[in-house]
Amino acid sequence: MESNEANFETNHLLRGLYFRLRSAEDNRTVARDLESDLSRFILEAEELMLASKNDTARKAIYSRRRARLKRIADGLAWSVLDFDEIRLLSYAGNPTPGLMAGKGGYYAERFVVDTLYESPEVVFAIQNDITNILRVGDVTVLLPNQTIRVVEVKSGSQKVGLARAQRQKERASNIHDYLRSGDSTILAEGDIGRLLHREALWQSAYYWGRVERVCNEARKLGVIWKRLDASSLVVAYRPHLLANLQDIIGVAVASMGWVNAKLRVGVLSRHFEEKEKTSAAVRYIMPVTAFRIDPEVVASLLVGDLDVIVIVNETAVVEALREAGMVVTDEDGCVTIETETASVQISERSWNWVVYGLRTVSTLIQSVQCVLSDPALTESCGLTEDPATDR
Repeated sequence: MESNEANFETNHLLRGLYFRLRSAEDNRTVARDLESDLSRFILEAEELMLASKNDTARKAIYSRRRARLKRIADGLAWSVLDFDEIRLLSYAGNPTPGLMAGKGGYYAERFVVDTLYESPEVVFAIQNDITNILRVGDVTVLLPNQTIRVVEVKSGSQKVGLARAQRQKERASNIHDYLRSGDSTILAEGDIGRLLHREALWQSAYYWGRVERVCNEARKLGVIWKRLDASSLVVAYRPHLLANLQDIIGVAVASMGWVNAKLRVGVLSRHFEEKEKTSAAVRYIMPVTAFRIDPEVVASLLVGDLDVIVIVNETAVVEALREAGMVVTDEDGCVTIETETASVQISERSWNWVVYGLRTVSTLIQSVQCVLSDPALTESCGLTEDPATDR
């Protein structure tokens, strides 16, 4: 297949699956079918990657397809697990599982997911390897009482015939026993918890509405930039129509009067990067496929017809913290806020939530104030340092 045809096929597939994701938000049947199809399409993309190992261009096409399919699966996980940020991000820190293709356990995991859905005690089940973020166990299960069970699947041998059929029958029985009691010879429990329907420590706010409007203008005009607030700027553009992006950014920054300011820059297309180490920054924040904005905007980002650059003036943020009465130092790329009884550093994850996750600067400041009033909340506010690289 020619590269143009393959990319057209990929983009058509991505758009269709993403719009199904948005319709799955209030329909668990759609969500279940989408999970199954994502697993199938990701496996297919991986098999095509492996078959193209001597054809770099062809392999890149299917690697791109796989990366974006997995990001749709991330959006599905965030949606179905009710945007439980603390739990979802705590699952994201384990090593990458690598490719599913060629692993004997793939079909055992699919069998477990299918069997779980035969039980009225299961609301949703997702094969963890189809996501970037669910890295604990093999299958994550949501029960009607909002309990989450994370399970490991012991695949065993894959011999055919009556013996295999008998093993599958026994495994199905053990799965249902596990759901009732939490004990099984086939499934080893990795984690049990409840979704955290807790009072918000602060009211998280996002730039979604303003960025959505800018993106819709960029889809018509090719490029546009807008000020989000006193310390934030967004540039939306269509990559294939723009050759002088650096000049545009320079003009946009100059229009804000940011002379000699320390700037932090994020590009939303980084959500779809294919290399695990370089994508670690966005794995620890909400995926763009979970943003609650115009689906056409996200679909355009997903297929590469649109991109967004978010620029934050760190110098202005530091001044805002000081104006709020805080003692702030900004040295060696580290912003530290201190009081007589507490000290907190703004971690890379917190900055990434702004430049990649579109969380507002005012929310960042509120989270700092929250931690200073109660240092025990540091981890839940995301104000801790992340690993420098993927493990």
